[in-house]
Amino acid sequence: MKRSFQRGLLIAAVIITCVGCSASGKNDFKTLLAEHKGDGYGKVLSDSIADIILDAKAVTCELQSKAIEDSLRHDTICKLPTKSIPVIQYILLHPDNFISDNIVYGRYESWACLKFEASRKRTIYIELDFGLAKWRLLDNEKKVICQRDMHKNRLEILRFMRLLFPNDVTLNILYNNLTAKL
Repeated sequence: MKRSFQRGLLIAAVIITCVGCSASGKNDFKTLLAEHKGDGYGKVLSDSIADIILDAKAVTCELQSKAIEDSLRHDTICKLPTKSIPVIQYILLHPDNFISDNIVYGRYESWACLKFEASRKRTIYIELDFGLAKWRLLDNEKKVICQRDMHKNRLEILRFMRLLFPNDVTLNILYNNLTAKL
């Protein structure tokens, strides 16, 4: 009798463990982004391009526009730490970035360029224009694939850039100007 009771407890423990393990799902950001693919980037980006962004092993950020007083700076290129890659992926693939591509009357001036490198030498570039509130996606030959608006999360991306380049005068001036408008 004691042996059958122990056997029953063992079977109950195995069942509870199996049910508990199968109930806990993945909580990574790729699963979260995949759930919102139809609302956002799935309408604009093909799967192969989205996979390059999601599977990026290295992301490099390069500042491109600069103020006159920044002519002596040397810190215009930053390789993102591995822990920061999911953050920029999440911010860029947010559904708000894929809502519209409104016509604006101004020249596209890239403030920053993000280079996403995945395995097998797959590379894409994302250029950000904070003045026009636009971003555009370029292939590995720097040909434009698509362009969209960044209405709601322009400041989030700018804050992230300021974390990468905390001493950059141009980004600080731009941030102060944009937050003063709001």
